[in-house]
Amino acid sequence: MQSEKLEFQGEAFHQDPASIGRLLASTRLAPIWLIPRLYVGWIWMSVGWALLQSPAWMQDGSALREAWMPDRSSASWAIDQPGAGVNLIPHLIDSGLLGWIARLTAIGITIAGIAVMLGIATGFAAFTGVVLSANIIATGSVVLGPEVIMLAVLLVLAWKTAGWIGLDRWALPLAGAPWHGGFGVQRHPWIVSGERQGGADPT
Repeated sequence: MQSEKLEFQGEAFHQDPASIGRLLASTRLAPIWLIPRLYVGWIWMSVGWALLQSPAWMQDGSALREAWMPDRSSASWAIDQPGAGVNLIPHLIDSGLLGWIARLTAIGITIAGIAVMLGIATGFAAFTGVVLSANIIATGSVVLGPEVIMLAVLLVLAWKTAGWIGLDRWALPLAGAPWHGGFGVQRHPWIVSGERQGGADPT
């Protein structure tokens, strides 16, 4: 299993092995990603809905405060302690920004779950969900299994076709990715050159 290399105007482009490229980019294999997508999306939407009902997330952000600064009386709370990270957390708490971060986390994970299930902007939604999940796991409010994160990472890698059985089937080509130019989007010259030489997208 070797990767191919294309060159265009002195610039080298290393392609993935054919089997990996087919798994991550072939629309014929898109059904493989449907069940993981629905599973991850449902978990995130369920978690998000629970957080939306929690005052600790939607009112004062106490869920994040307890995770980031469990003991306000400790020496690490002092605002004059050295280190940007130590100074930033008390500032976020005292300024009330932590509440907004908590609310955005709850709303964001809910939207990410819905987007992944609908297959719209699947790669971006999955990436956002992974980032927000790390924040949620750190609080201990919800237990997310490692399989959710692993499947979400795979959805990010398969962003071109993970949402093919979904709204991405129309949204991605309209946006100009990954098959042809869309509104204000041009394809990379080496792709066009490769197609003129007989190359084809692995579908």
